[in-house]
Amino acid sequence: EQMKKGMYFVHIEHEADGKALVFPGGKALAKTTVKAGQTWPAVRIDENTPLYENRITDDGHAYSYSYDAESKSVRISADGFGPGRAAIAMRFTLIPPPQDAVATTLRLRMRGSENTTGVEVGVIHDGSHAYGRPVMLTPTWQDLELPLSQLPALWSTQEGTADAKLAKEMSLITGTWLFPTLREKAHWVEIQQADWVYR
Repeated sequence: EQMKKGMYFVHIEHEADGKALVFPGGKALAKTTVKAGQTWPAVRIDENTPLYENRITDDGHAYSYSYDAESKSVRISADGFGPGRAAIAMRFTLIPPPQDAVATTLRLRMRGSENTTGVEVGVIHDGSHAYGRPVMLTPTWQDLELPLSQLPALWSTQEGTADAKLAKEMSLITGTWLFPTLREKAHWVEIQQADWVYR
């Protein structure tokens, strides 16, 4: 009597002999001891993290990529952006979670300059499948959680859902569409940690 009118989608799990069978679909799932809040490293961030080469854009702006040993973080920075949809980006190789793990969320510890109010985070499976969204940044470190199932499709992706075990790279992109009135200011984004989380 307490249920509201409408359509409901339900599934049934039957556990026996250490395995769970899920209906509809009849998919067998291995029994797991993963607990909510458990984490696994998603990106290696240290002095050995591969960095892009620093460069000067065609319109004369300096883009740089560096590792800071004191804060143990990677920084991508630009001394400003030129006209149009200008941006600076970097991709990181993702570490897949263990085979028996259930990773549902990507958690990032990040911060940005006072001018850099946002960054687009992407979870990339391959050239045709990428998922992500912009997140807000502050000048102080903060932990940001992105549930994989809630990430919209990015770029030319037409279907699917972000999956930790299929993901190969993570992208960070910050640019003028996120802060159009501050394009001529200096910008930077720092990432200190990236983990898979089971929620």
